[in-house]
Amino acid sequence: MIDDAIVWWDGSSAAAEAAEWAAARQAGRGTLVLLEVEEPGRAAGPTERATARAALDLEVQRLRAEHPGVVVTTRFARGAPAAVLRAAPGPTAVLVLGTRDRADGGSRSRRAFAIHVAVGAAGPVVVLPDHGPDGLGDRVVTGVDGSATAIEAALLAADEAIRRHQPLVVVHAWFETIGGDALMPLTAGAADQLSSAHRVVLDEAVGIVSRRHPALAVTPVLAHLPAGEAIARESADASLVVLGRHSGALPVAALLGSTARVVLRRAAVPTLLMGPAVAVVLAA
Repeated sequence: MIDDAIVWWDGSSAAAEAAEWAAARQAGRGTLVLLEVEEPGRAAGPTERATARAALDLEVQRLRAEHPGVVVTTRFARGAPAAVLRAAPGPTAVLVLGTRDRADGGSRSRRAFAIHVAVGAAGPVVVLPDHGPDGLGDRVVTGVDGSATAIEAALLAADEAIRRHQPLVVVHAWFETIGGDALMPLTAGAADQLSSAHRVVLDEAVGIVSRRHPALAVTPVLAHLPAGEAIARESADASLVVLGRHSGALPVAALLGSTARVVLRRAAVPTLLMGPAVAVVLAA
């Protein structure tokens, strides 16, 4: 279980929302680090730096007071923000990125930057939504496709569901397409056979999760929809969506995958993308 969190802190309302979300997720344990990043050539002046430091100190005091048991600390780093943030998470720490800036209206650019960081991060990254309700949902949702990466993501999703005392919904979707969006016509019998084959994939994934966590309530969902649409639909009342991503020398679009891109674009709930460091720990 990942007990620690890192929040990119820049003094914005998006950062404050991320810090509060991460502290609440900690549930009175672990370490929360507020990470400031100074880009080379853009150093703040003494007055600006002192003002920013005072605001950070106030946030640390607030978090410590409202979330006793969570060890709240700060860290300062110099470098390109994307590179620093991608290296920040690891096997025991999740990076949390806020995107909803209520002050300057820069939510869209923040969301794009958060996704840019998430696809290449060394560990897990939570991207908070820039729209949608402020309240928590009542379940954790994950998607499986038969791959080892998806199984590892489902196991991480189970950990997060247990942390929240919520059930886990495991989604497997299938859709008859030939490349692009062209529909592949199927007879009724062929459709039934395909559905049965995909049910096996879903049942195998649920079985792995249930054997690891026998007390966890797990609901399997087999959806005849494109995967991104199916997960986005099931996550409408979720507190968190957990997705795996590929690793290796792949282009950004391939690392993220079409399903994750659709979910990140449409989801109004926090989305956790699992990095390769967590996959190694879960496999062990």
